[in-house]
Amino acid sequence: MVVESHAVLMSIRKPFSSAILEGRKLVELRRVPLRRHVSHVIIYESGGTGQIVGVFEVKRIVEDRPSRIWKIYNGNTGLTRKEFDAYYRGKYSGVAIEVGRVLRLDTPLSLFDLSLDRPPQSFQYVCASVLRHLLDIGLPNEERPVSTPRMD
Repeated sequence: MVVESHAVLMSIRKPFSSAILEGRKLVELRRVPLRRHVSHVIIYESGGTGQIVGVFEVKRIVEDRPSRIWKIYNGNTGLTRKEFDAYYRGKYSGVAIEVGRVLRLDTPLSLFDLSLDRPPQSFQYVCASVLRHLLDIGLPNEERPVSTPRMD
């Protein structure tokens, strides 16, 4: 069975990108919801290397009130309660992206390496060929996901 995949390139600050790649941060938080189903997040490390450092599969995306998100994910967000409240101050809803399998690239890539011209402000949708390329260079054959990125 072939499953369609969509990916976003997401700017994630250095301490949080490292925590995701090391398995210490299991949820990525956003204030703006994604408008499409997303199967993978490509990590653009902002405030650090300024490069693409990895990819993670999306387990689930939850959009809810910040208080509910904290109740569900508090220990896995990488934030203290004070930081969490400051991040969502004035927002009625928030987004929690559950991190699935993580792929750390052996060698970080520049945006130019993937024919991308600018880093995303928060996130941007990318074509299937970008995700396919990252999976091809980063995963041994036996670890490649069964899903195939959809050609847009």
